[in-house]
Amino acid sequence: MAYVNFVSQEGLSNKCLERLDNLMTILCGCSPAFTSKDVIRFMNEVEHSIISKIEYYCNRCGYQKKHKRQNCLKCDISARNLLETVTYVKCDVTWQLKDLLRAHGHEIIQAHDIIISQRTSHFTPNDIRRSEGYRRLVESRERNEKNEINLICTYSSDGAAFKRISRREATPVFINCEGFDVETKKNGRSLCMISITFSDGGIKKSLIHETIDK
Repeated sequence: MAYVNFVSQEGLSNKCLERLDNLMTILCGCSPAFTSKDVIRFMNEVEHSIISKIEYYCNRCGYQKKHKRQNCLKCDISARNLLETVTYVKCDVTWQLKDLLRAHGHEIIQAHDIIISQRTSHFTPNDIRRSEGYRRLVESRERNEKNEINLICTYSSDGAAFKRISRREATPVFINCEGFDVETKKNGRSLCMISITFSDGGIKKSLIHETIDK
């Protein structure tokens, strides 16, 4: 997994991965147990699991296009320059939430039992589950006894410019599961990506409502 994370973060090409395979073979005296083909296959499987659909919009007026190089049929802007196209990638939030809840869902159940029992002093001062706002959204005792647990979430978004591509920016939208332990939520580990949008200079006002609705 560490190797996959390194490849993903550094944006290594397939050719570069093959060269790393050869280097590890020379250094270790045998072929690596986890090769470049394994890395590529794993990343493709994850991509197909997370990404549910990709859509394209005009960067000027927000009109939806069939493909990224299509000229806008509404404002007649040429798409020869890719900056005139907004790429919207919708992610499978359900798949991410299930994976997260399988590992840490018991933390929410235990926390809600504590809240319903009115023992909130158990939480540290910086734990959002101690706040009145969170406690108001917790399910009733009756629903809790039926194992009906409220999943309390918040939304966030922030844009970032690419290092090697001027003007082109990525704007992700996240859902944050607030019911987990403080330690679990460190470094964004409780975040699930709803979508990510690639556009010239960030999301335009004409597309803000479109992005939120989706």
